[in-house]
Amino acid sequence: RGAGSAPLPPPRQPPVPAAEPKLSEAESQLVDAASVGYHELLETETPRRRRTDLTCAHCCATLYQPTTLGDGATYCRACVPKLLQNAVGLEVGFGKAINTTLDNLSRVWFPAGHRAAQLRQEGNELFGAGRLDEACAVYTAALSHAVDAVLLCNRSAARLRLGDAQGATRDAVLAARLSAVGSRMWSKALFRLGTALNAQGANPASALATLATLVAVQRAQREPLAQSLGALREAAAAFARAASLAADPNDDCVSMGALLTGLRDMRALARALDAYTHLPQTEAAAVDKELAQALAAAEAAAVVPAQTVDACRDGVECALCVEQLHLPSALPCGHVLCRSCLSRALDQAFDAPARCPLCRHDLGSFLAFINLRAREEARRSRKMHAHGSLQLAVCRELESLLAFHLPTEAAARAAQVRSSEAAADDGPDADTLGSCTATVPIFICSLGLPAVRCQLHVFEPRYRLMMRRCLDSGRHEFGMLLGPSVGFGTMLLIEEFTQLPDGRSRVSTIGQRRFKVLFSRIVLWIYILDFCNHRYSLYRPSLFQRRFKVLKELLLKKVWH
Repeated sequence: RGAGSAPLPPPRQPPVPAAEPKLSEAESQLVDAASVGYHELLETETPRRRRTDLTCAHCCATLYQPTTLGDGATYCRACVPKLLQNAVGLEVGFGKAINTTLDNLSRVWFPAGHRAAQLRQEGNELFGAGRLDEACAVYTAALSHAVDAVLLCNRSAARLRLGDAQGATRDAVLAARLSAVGSRMWSKALFRLGTALNAQGANPASALATLATLVAVQRAQREPLAQSLGALREAAAAFARAASLAADPNDDCVSMGALLTGLRDMRALARALDAYTHLPQTEAAAVDKELAQALAAAEAAAVVPAQTVDACRDGVECALCVEQLHLPSALPCGHVLCRSCLSRALDQAFDAPARCPLCRHDLGSFLAFINLRAREEARRSRKMHAHGSLQLAVCRELESLLAFHLPTEAAARAAQVRSSEAAADDGPDADTLGSCTATVPIFICSLGLPAVRCQLHVFEPRYRLMMRRCLDSGRHEFGMLLGPSVGFGTMLLIEEFTQLPDGRSRVSTIGQRRFKVLFSRIVLWIYILDFCNHRYSLYRPSLFQRRFKVLKELLLKKVWH
């Protein structure tokens, strides 16, 4: 291994799933009919506008103690163990540390949702300890801050354990109507509703329709069926008992044919999700009112006041470039940097271990993780020009949040990054130097000749950056000179680029043509990055001078007074 490399821990092996139970013929008929209705419901459902607050993709609630994984997705830290094989980067430390930037934004921009999520975690701990009354009280307190489906589902489960089947049904109906059709939380709400209706025993047809739809959804999404299928069989047994005791076997409430027809045309599920079917009229009207209030409150909570956004501008700055985060990339330690800044910081690990610029957390395994992913990507896509910096995942939640709440600043920052990258390729005008001119990066190493292959070992930070730019630009070529004073060189075409785990690379090139040096210059910030690592003040001389002046005044004041 080269300097700064670290062994990559073996990837976590996902648990072997248990064999799924098989459906009987009657169960298959129910689930097939429910599948038809479910797909029609998906086609007719009005797409909901994407939430603009910080929402966990697993629990569909406001992020609490957010942690970003290796693929850029962010979840609540308590939700990460439930992801199973969908969690990326756990072997290098992702999923443990809190994303500090998102956590601060969640507290300041969305205080109601953050407080509700905090109380939900407390309620979950009480529920796990068997203190159901206290858990229900905490869930109710959380719902006073923000109404979301996961809180309602959790309170429904607690009420059902306490024997309050009607209250559990009420919460489950409201949770299902708050959730998007086909989402994970919608499936959870259907399960809570089906089990609550099973406990009530008053409407076995609705329970069977709800659970048959749930099994159809889980089968389409290839999720485990054991728990939902057990509840479905319980509902089927209750439905069969009701049919055997019915005075009229052809009654729609106990007829299997009528139920299958209702599942296909969505009437059975619509009836099951109607609060008036299971609750007294006054209670059902209260559910409708609470649903409208919850939707209005969610829309209002997503709007962050302008003064609140302005107060947090320092919290969305990159610690290296002291500018607003652009393509924010999270580290296993929880800190967030611009992807370009993080790439250049990792370039410095050629003679020392890679560490976080802020907390000095060891990033050796993380560096090996992204570089090995680049090699796998090159092997899978048969692209021989994949480098590790392309594997730095962008924190999608933070990027979308900045684009929505700070659109002008985000656009200006993106333009600034594009212009700074293009500045490295800018040269004198062709009218000044002649028509057959071009600006190319130069690798000062040895003598290259046309049609002769040249193998290079790239380890210096400035040449790592140069190779990335050559690959990302699509031209895949650069010039080679024997020395700065030599006036002629050879253009080399990159034939193969192999990323090594510690950030170095092997580059296979072949000489193309000779060129004459007409004008040369040094891109200043590359040398700043080489010799002044993490001294971002050099990027902003005016800021550096002001801080130096204040520090000088403080020192003089302390000496003389």
